[in-house]
Amino acid sequence: MAKTIQEERWRWLKPIINKEMKLVDVAKVCPHSERSLKRWKRAYKDHGMKGLIPRSTQPKTSPKETPIRIKEAVISLRKRTGLCALKLHWRLKKEGLVVPERTIGKILKDEGLVKKYRRKKIKYKYIKAKRLPGELLEMDVKYVPGAIQGLKYYQYTIIDTATRWRHLEVFDEQTTHHSIRMMEIVLKKFPYKVQGLKTDNHSTFTNYYVGTNKRSDVSVKTIHALDKNQKAQEFFNDFADKYDSMVNSVDYDLFNVVKRFYNKHNVQSGSLLDAGCGTGTLKEILGDDFTFVGIDFSKKMLSLAEVRGYTTILGYLEEELGKLDSNSYDHVVCLGVLYFLEDARGVIEDLERIAKKTLTVGFEVYTEKQLDLVYDGYEGVRRYNHPYTLISEPTEVVENHLFWTYEDGEEIYGDVVFKEVDSKRG
Repeated sequence: MAKTIQEERWRWLKPIINKEMKLVDVAKVCPHSERSLKRWKRAYKDHGMKGLIPRSTQPKTSPKETPIRIKEAVISLRKRTGLCALKLHWRLKKEGLVVPERTIGKILKDEGLVKKYRRKKIKYKYIKAKRLPGELLEMDVKYVPGAIQGLKYYQYTIIDTATRWRHLEVFDEQTTHHSIRMMEIVLKKFPYKVQGLKTDNHSTFTNYYVGTNKRSDVSVKTIHALDKNQKAQEFFNDFADKYDSMVNSVDYDLFNVVKRFYNKHNVQSGSLLDAGCGTGTLKEILGDDFTFVGIDFSKKMLSLAEVRGYTTILGYLEEELGKLDSNSYDHVVCLGVLYFLEDARGVIEDLERIAKKTLTVGFEVYTEKQLDLVYDGYEGVRRYNHPYTLISEPTEVVENHLFWTYEDGEEIYGDVVFKEVDSKRG
């Protein structure tokens, strides 16, 4: 290994000088250019090994250099007076010697006549933000190398950024459907509550290309399939302040149906779970003889329900109901919620399991026009109409009941089911 520049140059020139290799061939493997090799070869022929020593690029003369007598005058005056460069410039100008202020400053600096300031080096302590388990998961897709029996496969990976817990699945396609399937698998296996999911903008996650079959304008993106709950949450947080006034303005009769059920079947008190409680308006109808607990995914809605005396649970029905014990509430009510849930059957099974004495569920039926009228601005998330027959052996059913009427005459109908639960079940 060469220790000097001279030795490095000779290492590449030696096979050329000894005629072991041609210069062109050496240039193909040499890290230096062919032009440099030619220059070194000429220097070696003219001066031998000394010609390979790099020469200084410092100029031999500096015509514009400040004369020695001026430098000495500046240094002498500085040592006598201790003045700064600007004041030295003024003093020398009075004596008929014009020297620029910056030139004086450079002379003083080169001679070490300037004050040295001690700069305190600031050490920054970088604090890494701590995340809780489930606060943020990251999902990505990679191609499985090669084909297996002529088919391509794709590896889906989800990693928790806090615990580094990870789960991998292999699918034969990469689509929005498979992304949702992957998330559903992780939601069942991940031991903590998932609060956020991070992906890139690939169509696998955004539904950009495959979700345009029902739109005439294909330039508009659909809502991220995995963010539909977040979209609903934002909408109902904004809707919370005007929810009560909307209910009062449309002559909402659904709460009164519940009260008539309770009066008829002598339901007067007990613990009551309001699944999808909204702002807690049900308490205004039933009174203070019940102990109200409400579940909703809108934090703003729940804050208004707490003012009315509710104990609240923040979360999605599909998740929170599964955490509650069987027969844990005397009465369970679920109104105006099921049309947002695709899997209503699973939710109803949980409601029946939790109810100890009675279960009341409202099945509202909307047309597309009515949905746009009631939930103006709530776009991109599907709504579902479900039959009341999902509840087996109901005690009483009010079919095709007029729930509310809008100012323009638009009427919303639906079914309300009341069921007395067998208290002796296991």
